[in-house]
Amino acid sequence: MWWFRPSRFAYLAGVLGTALLVVVRASLPDSAGSVLSTLIFILTVLAAGGLGGWKPGLVATTLEVLAADFFFIEPYYSFSIPQPVEVLRLAAYFIVGVLISALCEGLHIAHRRIKDRQQKLEAEVAERRKAEHASRFLSQASVKLAALVDFRSTLETVAQLAIPDLADWCALDILDPDGSIHRLVVAHRDPGKADLARELENRHPLDPEAGPGLSACSRPAGQS
Repeated sequence: MWWFRPSRFAYLAGVLGTALLVVVRASLPDSAGSVLSTLIFILTVLAAGGLGGWKPGLVATTLEVLAADFFFIEPYYSFSIPQPVEVLRLAAYFIVGVLISALCEGLHIAHRRIKDRQQKLEAEVAERRKAEHASRFLSQASVKLAALVDFRSTLETVAQLAIPDLADWCALDILDPDGSIHRLVVAHRDPGKADLARELENRHPLDPEAGPGLSACSRPAGQS
């Protein structure tokens, strides 16, 4: 669904983490509140960066640093920072947030590369399996056809070999000397459906004078 995207939850995690940091820092004494708010800061950046990469992580870092400056550094409810110590402290928090965001982005890139390689490997395996199926089919066909001398038996073997590697069903028709078309072999992975195809052929034989289709292909060139 359109709303279920990790990036959306990443930015939401940054906003909620910032709100939680403000509530905890305002509710607890300075020592306990400082330690716990630092932990919340790190976890919030990790959550935002882990879900969405460096951009949500950087947004979460910026929001939390601004919130700390606005609510807990004198003069309160302003973004001015007169004390150099507080500037260095906020700068240290911001640098830590940037580093965490960069780490999360590196993990995202590595994950995408691994996923791409996995997809390429699966495609290569699928192509290799197709090639093995085709090689096995040709090998089996060569062995079985080499032992046959009867025309009908040869065609029946060819039809059976084509199932199921090349198709779900196979029908072979021959053109008789009188111009009629005769269905020689019908093969299907489900024998019952092969019998049904034969029954339909008996009930509705092919008309040599019909329009487009197998009848038209069987006529000599130039004859309509």
